Amino acid sequence: VSLNRRDAFAAICINSALLLPTGAGASLLPKGPLPYQVRAVADEDMKWPAALAAEAELAVGSKGGRIAAVGFGMYNTKPEMSAEAVRLALEAGVRAIDTATAYGNEKEVGQAWKASGIARSELSLSSKLSNTDMRAGNTRKAVEASLKALQTDYLDVYYIHSPLASTKQRAQAWEEMHKMQKEGLIRACGVCNFGVEKIKLLTAANKRLPSPEVIQAEISPFNQRRDLVVYASTINAQVVCAAWSKLSNKDTGAKGWGAFAEICAARGMTKAQGMVVWSLNRGLVSIPRSGTASPAEVQAIQDENSPRGIKGKTFSPEDIAKIDALGAELLATGGLGRTDGWSLKDITGPEFDPTTIRLPLVGW
Repeated sequence: VSLNRRDAFAAICINSALLLPTGAGASLLPKGPLPYQVRAVADEDMKWPAALAAEAELAVGSKGGRIAAVGFGMYNTKPEMSAEAVRLALEAGVRAIDTATAYGNEKEVGQAWKASGIARSELSLSSKLSNTDMRAGNTRKAVEASLKALQTDYLDVYYIHSPLASTKQRAQAWEEMHKMQKEGLIRACGVCNFGVEKIKLLTAANKRLPSPEVIQAEISPFNQRRDLVVYASTINAQVVCAAWSKLSNKDTGAKGWGAFAEICAARGMTKAQGMVVWSLNRGLVSIPRSGTASPAEVQAIQDENSPRGIKGKTFSPEDIAKIDALGAELLATGGLGRTDGWSLKDITGPEFDPTTIRLPLVGW
């Protein structure tokens, strides 16, 4: 992994995707690039959540869920690296681990936190319902399997991993999750990779149930998802930004990486540290990630992507204004960011993003 990719490990984003219709249904889709600016909220109209301290712990949901302001994500971390990655993160002060059934590393996460000696009450654990389990109606079995693998009797947050299922299947999963919340197996129910329209569809199909209490999404200075942040505030949901290593691609983030690097360097930060600090300044929980295959990746966990790594690091209001102007609504692109919870067959092109689609697609 190159140093440039290492710097991007804290890029706060997870991309989302939906299965596009084929055949006659494909004619419903717009031609050419999707209208990224449909979600834009002007600076003068934007109200961000209150800034978060690096070591802050937030209460989420109505049943005692907790999540740290800076956590650690397990996306794209191979099982054989996972236990060591979690160990390093916990040693660096991380107290929230975010994984998923689809990641294939829940067992290793459970082994690592158990071996750490850290009390369960001092740690936040979250996982996600896979598309396969959601479509098959296996929500309860999936939660029970995650609990067993993670060696815990409850999850602080449990997410629907993506909207890649029918309206009915999503509604059934959401209802079962809330039953398990009442039983104490889940503390807070959330969604991952859902845009505003998809969240509204979910809640409309489950009018008796609460809206998502936590929303995990791709958010960065280059793709600020302002409409999602504003909407989250109206339903009292905590917004979580998660990380992958390809925000700085040629089509979007790379256009502003040079300017971002200069702003960070002036404050004694790497770009990775700057990403986490920006998210906290904007009141967004940050879940960066890294592997352990190289010294650079280990350094990212120990000295950049953790509460310890950003201790004492700050941006001025002028810095934040400059960072906010870097891109605002540019989506990250590339196959890596399109496969968090689904497969390449669900993807039709680098511009595709379901949260910009406002057409009456059948079944969604």
